Amino acid sequence: MCAYSSAWDTIFERRRPLAHPTLHSIRSQSDFLIVQCADLDATLCNSSEDSVPTMNPWGPNPWAPQAFYQQPGFVPQQTGFPAYWGQPGWAPQNPTPGFHSTKYPNLNPILASDSTQVRYDVRKKARNEISQAIYVPHRGQFATTPPASHVRLICKAFPWSIEVMSNTPVTVEGVWDAIWAALQQPIVDSEWGIIVSDKKLRETIEKAAKKRSDYDGEPKFKRIDWLGSSTIFRGLDKMQDFAEQRVLPGVTEPCLETWVIKLGTS
Repeated sequence: MCAYSSAWDTIFERRRPLAHPTLHSIRSQSDFLIVQCADLDATLCNSSEDSVPTMNPWGPNPWAPQAFYQQPGFVPQQTGFPAYWGQPGWAPQNPTPGFHSTKYPNLNPILASDSTQVRYDVRKKARNEISQAIYVPHRGQFATTPPASHVRLICKAFPWSIEVMSNTPVTVEGVWDAIWAALQQPIVDSEWGIIVSDKKLRETIEKAAKKRSDYDGEPKFKRIDWLGSSTIFRGLDKMQDFAEQRVLPGVTEPCLETWVIKLGTS
């Protein structure tokens, strides 16, 4: 016997005649509710597991965040740097259907170099440089599929690797924020030792630093100055040979989601 049926049997047995007119009205309403619940009980008892549809959290579009991101007030907890979760109550929109990268189908098309239309200056935060009509719908989407909690960013224009790590899937906004945050770090002594041995590189950095300090007021050299005028984000590429060369043998652990930042002057 269905568990729901025994519960309703108990309710029916305990019913008693009611004398007062108001109580009669209440009883009539309760009878109606009991009948409705009994109908629901019969439906649940007669249903089978085979009749329950299987839910696909990705849906038809792999770049749509899973359902739990739509809950108002939910702020996923994350560790590491940068802190790109901080918008309580925010629910990202679905991107344009059919929008994908032919060259890199496992990379979010808003990040892939062959499909993205995004061009912004990495000297500034992406949220301030990219149109809100583009930034807001895409910022909470997963950067990769399947979603990854570790994405490594490298570039031929600078010698560092940027590790984007989180206990939740890395998002598009996480990638954009990580690039900005990493390039805002000051140039350290060991890096300066490389710079002074290359006259052209030193002149490039000094010129870029002077131009940058005019708007941010920071006279110290930053890693962003290393790029000179090539500060325009043009997407991410997959370069397996270069990625393997950049890994320090015996020290740096390989990362499946290693992507090369493509930069330009316009």
